Amino acid sequence: MWQVVIFETRTGAPILDVTSLVGSASWSTRRNGQGTGSHSLRLTGAGIPRSVVEEITRGNKYTIAQIWSDGTVAYAGVLVDEDWDEVAQTSELQSKEIRAFVVPGRMLFGVLDYAPDGIALTIANRSYSSAVRRLFQAAMAPSSEWVLPIPVTGLADTVGGFSATWRKEEQLTWENCLKQIEDDGCEVMLRPYLSGGSLFWEPIVAVTVTIGSPWDLAVRAPGSLLTEPKVKFSSERSVTGILGFGKGTGQQTPFAYAPTSGSGATDQPIRDTVVTFADIEDQTRLQAAVDAEYNSRRDRAEKWSYGVHIWPDGPARSMPGRVHRLWTYGSARLPDGFRDRRVIALSGDMSFKVTPEVQNAD
Repeated sequence: MWQVVIFETRTGAPILDVTSLVGSASWSTRRNGQGTGSHSLRLTGAGIPRSVVEEITRGNKYTIAQIWSDGTVAYAGVLVDEDWDEVAQTSELQSKEIRAFVVPGRMLFGVLDYAPDGIALTIANRSYSSAVRRLFQAAMAPSSEWVLPIPVTGLADTVGGFSATWRKEEQLTWENCLKQIEDDGCEVMLRPYLSGGSLFWEPIVAVTVTIGSPWDLAVRAPGSLLTEPKVKFSSERSVTGILGFGKGTGQQTPFAYAPTSGSGATDQPIRDTVVTFADIEDQTRLQAAVDAEYNSRRDRAEKWSYGVHIWPDGPARSMPGRVHRLWTYGSARLPDGFRDRRVIALSGDMSFKVTPEVQNAD
């Protein structure tokens, strides 16, 4: 069963269980932290003082979370907007995942600490995990007001190939710096979870984030938990080559390309394109970003859509990072056998059905 709870964003402390007030809900959680939510609360006869409602609906200060009975946090979003319907006496709370709301709006220093020649953060020869660890530490370091319930002690602090110097004059946000690390060839996911009743976000860093073992699902079989499977084969974003430009002006702008030799068009028309990585000036990092972009777009995308029944086990096996092993037999279009698809987003409401968004994990 679902439970909806309001937490304090800065401490993660639980504030109020509003499950009984929820009239409707829709939410989506994404691997890259760009999910959103909408929860409608019926306040007529709720017995909650106006002063309490006024307080717990404050954007930024509070986070709303949708939790399964086993403790799985399916969605946690920082409150952004509130729409009050005076006739219906309902309050609709709009929220965004913490990376979509807090991270893009924060620099690594306070406004009073700006210096045109200052350094915001330097990272030298660290692994991706270590780079993320040091970035998050810096983003929460200035004072207790900057701290968030995002423990970084689980991230390895090891040497590696990532280096960067972020200057204050560049006016970069926490998200800008995080995106640069990802562009170098990794993924970062902030996984919400409960500990001692409080809400936390675990940072997970990997070249490709996956969690647990694949879950076998029959695409067409009586009693299967998978419903309404459809597949779209899309070449909309496919390319035969990438020319990537970094940070610079005119002829001094750094560039890189992929493939680095030969042609990416073996049996099809040329479809080379240009991509700009406006924050990257290091040549090695730019090449890594271009390679990653090319590899993700060189083949047509096979986009699956389907629903998953979650009663009674809950959504844990369909959360972002989990792998669904989809088995097909006797299809007029799809070959017999299985293909692994990684969940990169999950959406749902207050019902017992969720809809994953998946990508190739083979």
